[in-house]
Amino acid sequence: MAAKLGPKKKLIFIGGGAFVVLLVIIGGFVSSRKKPEPPPPPSANPVATPEAPPEEKPAEEPIVAETTPAESTPTPVEGKPAETKPVEKPAPVVVAAPVVETPVEPPPPPPSNQFKAWVEGLKISGVRGGASPRVFIGGTSFQKGDLVNPQLGITFEGYSNETRLLTFKDQTGAKVDRRH
Repeated sequence: MAAKLGPKKKLIFIGGGAFVVLLVIIGGFVSSRKKPEPPPPPSANPVATPEAPPEEKPAEEPIVAETTPAESTPTPVEGKPAETKPVEKPAPVVVAAPVVETPVEPPPPPPSNQFKAWVEGLKISGVRGGASPRVFIGGTSFQKGDLVNPQLGITFEGYSNETRLLTFKDQTGAKVDRRH
């Protein structure tokens, strides 16, 4: 004849079942995630290009979630002492944080000879540095981002007080520096 379960034992079985269901869901989620594709193999013809310095990625720590099962208190049976069993703690569930990769920007194209020659031939009459740098070219004042030469699409990009370099950029993204 089957013995009836007490209310505390029912709670233990329900809690254990819920824990097993939770583990199955987490296992399914972890196993169904897509693995990142491996990077393409290096090309057979290496071209001498300047490489950007490698980006530093912050160290990621795994996220650890601990769960504890419901503790049971044994009920003594008449005439027998209560049996106590040690409660086993399950191993902590480790969930890895997702890896976020930032795209690497390609280096800017080399400047054209016409662009370099134009920057070298500039008649710069003055420079003002600071938060909003200005350059005076041929009696006209230009600030950062202004179009300096519409025919070549050259803009003034900035001025460095420390190095005393003026930076110009054309429509292709190429940059040329000139010392003032």
